[in-house]
Amino acid sequence: MAVTEAKRNANDRYNAKCDSIIIRPLKQVGDRIRAAAKASGKSLQGYILDAVDEQIKRDEGGEEMPQTLMPNLIRWLKEHGHSDDDIVQCLESLGS
Repeated sequence: MAVTEAKRNANDRYNAKCDSIIIRPLKQVGDRIRAAAKASGKSLQGYILDAVDEQIKRDEGGEEMPQTLMPNLIRWLKEHGHSDDDIVQCLESLGS
């Protein structure tokens, strides 16, 4: 079925507004991305654009730390032999 002149013009106008960014992940990584996109119910492009948008928001906005991160980090440090003083010193150095 041939594309009508009107459809071709509409496609050309849309494509003129779009950018083209090519990524070339290793096949194993590409497989993981495709599987994650499928599991989320999104198109591959939609999944990647959403992931990039989330990263940009974190980079630009200084996203707050998840509430469970600090207690889990402290628990992990204690389980691996770090003293309370070591943990406090470490956390203080992160703030400076």
